[in-house]
Amino acid sequence: MQECIPNLKRVGIPYNSSEANAEYSFKMFTREFERRGIEVVSTLVNSPNDILTAGQYLTSRNVDAILAAADNAIYLGLNALGRIAAEYKPPLFVTDPIQVEKVLQLVWA
Repeated sequence: MQECIPNLKRVGIPYNSSEANAEYSFKMFTREFERRGIEVVSTLVNSPNDILTAGQYLTSRNVDAILAAADNAIYLGLNALGRIAAEYKPPLFVTDPIQVEKVLQLVWA
């Protein structure tokens, strides 16, 4: 992410804490971002229905980017998160290559 955004200071991460994979990914990314001096702004998502609110919250906190990482609830609501990112302009990064195609389809549709 820092290669794409050299002045990266704040990353928004929505995640579902009831998914073990999501919790693990969140902790690993948070640890690495903090090691690099990057602030993590997180928000919990219980279901894909929460994605729109989560995205709006993250953009209201002026994040430089949003990260969707190994989280089924987030991936199910990726279209809503993509719309928020497109509207408010923070780049949306995903860690699953399959999800990259979905994001590109959203952005270029």
